[in-house]
Parts: sequence; structure tokens; C-alpha cells
Amino acid sequence: MKINKKMLNLGMAACLTACSAFAPAKAIAEKLNLGFRTDCFSKYVSRGMTYSENPVIQPSISVNKGSLTAIGITNFDTQCSEFNEYDLVLDYTKTAGNITFSSGYGLYTFPGTEMQKTEEVYASATLEKTFRPTLKAVYDFDKGKGLYAELSAGKDISIGKTTISATGKLGYNNKYFREKSSLSNLEVNLSMPIESGKNMTIRPCINCSKALDLDFIDQFYAGLNLEFRF
Repeated sequence: MKINKKMLNLGMAACLTACSAFAPAKAIAEKLNLGFRTDCFSKYVSRGMTYSENPVIQPSISVNKGSLTAIGITNFDTQCSEFNEYDLVLDYTKTAGNITFSSGYGLYTFPGTEMQKTEEVYASATLEKTFRPTLKAVYDFDKGKGLYAELSAGKDISIGKTTISATGKLGYNNKYFREKSSLSNLEVNLSMPIESGKNMTIRPCINCSKALDLDFIDQFYAGLNLEFRF
């Protein structure tokens, strides 16, 4: 599926606007690590489930100091031309030996919808070796009332002067926004990071999700990520 041209233009405009708006914050950036990012996708797919068949743009801002990171994310649906989701994620990450541990909290709000909001906590462990295997578990204690676990691994592949990042993910859904438990999906992601200047990375990607249960469907979607770091 080709990425909608309108989606790309809006995504780049969002990133450039955010960058110029926060440029005066250089003094703050010297004490904190700031990041601005916009993800553009041909459809909104997360954890094996489809939230929108329309192209979406997801601007986000992150503030990091030491092991603590706060991330604010919004979702803009190009079909209805409005922001219909606002998220806040608080993360704590620490590395001990060859293992990186993360835990955190997420608040997801959906204004103007029946669900309104939902909340979750999560924990993950990554072995910092070849393929970086990661096990992550997410528990929604609000509207979802269930557990989603994901086992993933990835590797950067060099082809000449080009680097391709390949990641595979296996999802298990235990009554997370559904009534039963099963393996949910097997997903493969391919992306190509392109450095543009000192602080900017462009990352086109393609994603394929294979359904492992009748409650889910096969999905193919493409995307583009623009990231600024200060």
C-alpha cells in the first residue's frame, strides 16, 4: 500500500513546526535530552489490532533525564482531519550487566468516544547481545482488563552502504480487549535509518502482521518516521 502524499506532507510539516517552536529551549536541552518525532502510517495498527484503516500521523515529544523518560503522543486521523487520541507514557529504564530493564505507566485518552480513556503498566527485559531478544508484558487495568505479552528480536543488516533494521515480534493476547486468550499475531518490521544532518533521522519502514487467531486479521502497512534529537 502506498503512503498517502497528503499524510507525508502533513507529517513533515508537523515535525518542522515542532522543531522551530522548541528551538529557543536550547538552555533546557543542555540539561535534559529532548526528542521530537513524527510517525506517519498508511493505517493505524498496534499489538495486532487495527484502530484505523485510514492514514494517520502521530507526533510525539520525549523528555529524558537519566533513567527517566516522559513521552507525550497524539494521533491525527487524516480521514476525519482531527486529533482523536492523546497519550502519556512514563518510563524507567536501567541496564545491569547485559540486560536492560524497563518499566512504566501509560495513560491513553480518546476524547469524544465512549471509552474516553484506559490505563496500563508494563515491564520488559532486553538481552544486549546479538538479535537483542526482548520480552515485554503490558497489563491494562482499566478498560482493557487484560495482558498483552510480546517476544521480539532484531538485527541490523548491512547491504553496501545501506543498513536495514529487521525486527520480528510474536504477540500473545490474554483477554486484552477480548474475551479469550491466544497467540495473536506474528509481525515483521523492516526499516532503513537515514541520517540527515546532526540531529535528524528519517526512517521509512514496511510492516507485515500475520494473524494467528480468528479474532485478528492479516495486515500490511507502510510508514515514515522523522526524528529530531537535541
